[in-house]
Amino acid sequence: MRRALRFDGLIPQMYKGSPGVEMQPDVLESLVEHVRRELPANKHYEIIFGGFPDGKSRKKELEKVQRYEHAGATWWVDHPFTFDSDQLLARIRLGPPKPR
Repeated sequence: MRRALRFDGLIPQMYKGSPGVEMQPDVLESLVEHVRRELPANKHYEIIFGGFPDGKSRKKELEKVQRYEHAGATWWVDHPFTFDSDQLLARIRLGPPKPR
């Protein structure tokens, strides 16, 4: 962790995590609290996080992203790796999970 804190941000990974299993917001929040304790108060630090969109409900995706934003994530990246091409196009058409 010390090495990651020397840079401008991090992408958290779960130790011994399984593909398709997302880190819960409370775990991310604990990590962010640790980062804030270790860094000077004036240092800007990015926490890049991502998850698996359902590709169906913009409202549900927004609620999910907001939980991680509240936990301290500063970036969100969709991980639609299990989508087939039709599902991926539907996700693109849905647009980003942000308030309109």
